[in-house]
Amino acid sequence: MTAVRAPSLLAGSLDEFRRDRLGLFRRLSREGGAYAQLRIRRTQVLFLNDPELIGQVLGVRRDHFSKDYLRPLFNPLVRGSIEIADSDSWLHERKLAMPAFHARRLESYGTDMVDLTERMLAGWRPGEARDISADMSGLTLEIVAKTLYGIDASRYRGDARDAIAIVMEDFADRAGSLLALPVIIPNLRTLRFVRALYRLNKELNRMIRERRATGAEGPDLFEMLIRAKDEHGRPMSDRQVRDVSIAIFFAGHETTATLLSWTWHLLASHPDVEARLVEEFESVLGDNRPTYADMSRLPFAEMVLAEALRLYPPAYGFGRLCLRECQLEGLRVPAGAVTLMSPWAMHRDPRFYDDPDAFLPDRWADGLAKRLPRYAYFPFGGGPRMCLGSNFATLEATLVLATVLRKFRLRSLPGWRVEPQPSITLRPKGGLRMSVESGEAVRKSPALA
Repeated sequence: MTAVRAPSLLAGSLDEFRRDRLGLFRRLSREGGAYAQLRIRRTQVLFLNDPELIGQVLGVRRDHFSKDYLRPLFNPLVRGSIEIADSDSWLHERKLAMPAFHARRLESYGTDMVDLTERMLAGWRPGEARDISADMSGLTLEIVAKTLYGIDASRYRGDARDAIAIVMEDFADRAGSLLALPVIIPNLRTLRFVRALYRLNKELNRMIRERRATGAEGPDLFEMLIRAKDEHGRPMSDRQVRDVSIAIFFAGHETTATLLSWTWHLLASHPDVEARLVEEFESVLGDNRPTYADMSRLPFAEMVLAEALRLYPPAYGFGRLCLRECQLEGLRVPAGAVTLMSPWAMHRDPRFYDDPDAFLPDRWADGLAKRLPRYAYFPFGGGPRMCLGSNFATLEATLVLATVLRKFRLRSLPGWRVEPQPSITLRPKGGLRMSVESGEAVRKSPALA
């Protein structure tokens, strides 16, 4: 058991939290204590820097903690959803959604993932510069819409797509503070947000009514939720279906887009890693399209994604509200305090990782994942609330990488500064502008001969 060391002095402020949140997390981590105390507005915050303390909050003592500290930020978007609910309904809704992420479902999703990636690539041209972050966001939106909801988002009506973009933009901007002010403040921006959310909810309610009316059963998550019944034979209400659907939709598209964006940046910065990855894809796949069945034969791809998730975890920081006073390995946590945890800081901690800021996929080759303390690496969270779609995201990212690298290579643009922006996820600030090169041209380059 890791000893709980003395806390650091009272550290941080709302200004520092907003100005350089990632730097603050790293600073608190480097101070060496198992936890640090902060005060943000009137809230006492405990920054946890010890895997066992994190495990207590997310696992052993989870009943003492809630996501309610996020309610002012999330409430209009995912009210009552599995992302923030702390009641039995959360467990019920999660169980209803789980079959959509079973292996047999993932196998069927793979074909759509590759099809949609190839459709995206049909619009790419060698020599052009593209915002790859925007491309990955658009692609993952189409993938989650198609695989989980049976929707072809590219042909979907413009008002719904615009509403999604507005809601995501507003939500991302508000994520500037994990301890947020209420959303409903009268101004033009709020009006724009409310109108977009109304259009989105209206469209989802229309879809739910149409699905219920047809009586036909489909293979997607949306259909499962509509047809699902509890132990008393009662179906989910339209509102429950809508809330769960929209929560999974946004989470499923945003986090994978962020993972892919950072992976492309890392590969462009490390051509030796990219070359090994391409070699593995060519050796295993040959001329065949990648599928779910190929996943177990792509160990280097798995290590590349694990390392990308270590360095740039989409969920870079999250917390829990303490509902009632408790003890965590000798640490007293009062009711009303927020415990804050950061994969961004923990994943770069030299206690657990040699050369922690370097991109070294091979660090995972000798069983590092099994040797690490459980919460020294937790890109998808942990405990009962661990991300439901982690396997979906890994499959999607692998198939997208394999499909793109069959035709193209992505290169950093000279002068384009890439830095992380802690928003709703850990996005590349200002997008990720990259140049597109023909994969065939790269193979024939004299520099690689």
